[in-house]
Amino acid sequence: MSVTPMHQLSSRIPEHPARASVRVDPFWGGLWEKSTAVSWSTRDALEAQARVGVASAPAPFLVPADDPVELLQRHWVTKLRVVSALDSYRTATTDQLAALTGSKNLLNPNNRIVSQLFAHRLVDVGEPPSAFTRKSQSGIRFLRPSNGGRKLRERWLNRYLTYPEWVRATGARPWIFGGQSTRHDSLGLELLLRSAEWNRQVSAVAGEKYCSAEEVLFTSWGVPWPLAKSSRAKADGMLVRKDGLRILIELTATTHSLDEKAKRWAKALAEGSVETQGTVVVFVLASRPSTRGGGDTFGLVAGAIRRAVAAHPGRSDAPTRDRLLVADWARWFPEPDMVDEEFLQLKAWRTSKDAVPQNYDSCEPVELSSWECDLPAGARGMPHTLAGLYASPFWMQEQYRGVDIQRRRASTMFDLDSPVLQPPVPNGGAVPPARTPVRLRG
Repeated sequence: MSVTPMHQLSSRIPEHPARASVRVDPFWGGLWEKSTAVSWSTRDALEAQARVGVASAPAPFLVPADDPVELLQRHWVTKLRVVSALDSYRTATTDQLAALTGSKNLLNPNNRIVSQLFAHRLVDVGEPPSAFTRKSQSGIRFLRPSNGGRKLRERWLNRYLTYPEWVRATGARPWIFGGQSTRHDSLGLELLLRSAEWNRQVSAVAGEKYCSAEEVLFTSWGVPWPLAKSSRAKADGMLVRKDGLRILIELTATTHSLDEKAKRWAKALAEGSVETQGTVVVFVLASRPSTRGGGDTFGLVAGAIRRAVAAHPGRSDAPTRDRLLVADWARWFPEPDMVDEEFLQLKAWRTSKDAVPQNYDSCEPVELSSWECDLPAGARGMPHTLAGLYASPFWMQEQYRGVDIQRRRASTMFDLDSPVLQPPVPNGGAVPPARTPVRLRG
């Protein structure tokens, strides 16, 4: 193992104040030592608490939200990127959102971008689980989509977004509400951001919204989902190599339901091969440092994968074992602010055909950053498609600037003056009557 300090790695955003080497570490930062719970505030709850004197907030968090003019005046694209990122990754810290969007303003947790989105019930705000968390402007907050403002969100977005903006914000899919797990989501996003920043073979990343087994393994290649609804699975994130190989990340902090989760992925992978599905799945062990059981925990995860592969081995020329792997956060990042070379190689481990896996020595290492494989035709288009989404890291959007992903949906350019559909068409098809959105009318 070869370990390097984060600040010595070659970064795609070396001067950005929210690069990985200076962000709060959601794994080693002590945020979850005793609990994974976060103290969340909604606009309505904070308003009620302020009214009876049990809470206070900066005035911008409680401004009247009837008229969105203030929301639209400044930082429109950044706000849209924040909303899109939370729709994709479910939960994020303010410094993670600063890295994603490129906006340094988000490093101040009381900034007007956050306060206005909160005041308009588009996001909820959470504090880290500590009685002694810093309340200064240099601290962090968690953000998530506001479930309580669902109707307001739909009305606001349908009224003020152009159709191209809606495609870039949602991937032409419905907005998602609920289902967040703060530690799980923030760790998943951190892993994607670090890969996007340091690994030059990774050219795109995507959040949970775009990581269903049905879409990634089948429908995106023009193949209908062949299994029962009960067999559907969804990963926590996705890395995409330059050649289009999709690396799905399945974080696991406990062994609860692990066997069932592994079997769902094995069953779906067994229906094809890397040449037809273009995908591998990596289970990343991410239990809290204070609760880790050393090699025994790795053995439990690897054992669940081995049992799943035995139940669904796949074809003889395309064994499921080759595409259902295991890795460990604490092996990739063994200490705070340190990175092992194995992460830069995206090294994961295959379970043995014969031996019951107990530790790394009983498994076969695979360097996914350089693993050679044949991929389906059209696989290289995936990085370009994801780069057109507002939820993509800003440097990856710039890398593919000008790519017109939504032509497949709407035959229109990324132009703020393009008309908005009333209502948006969820899956393309016939275009209904359109008109210029409210904010662009004279």
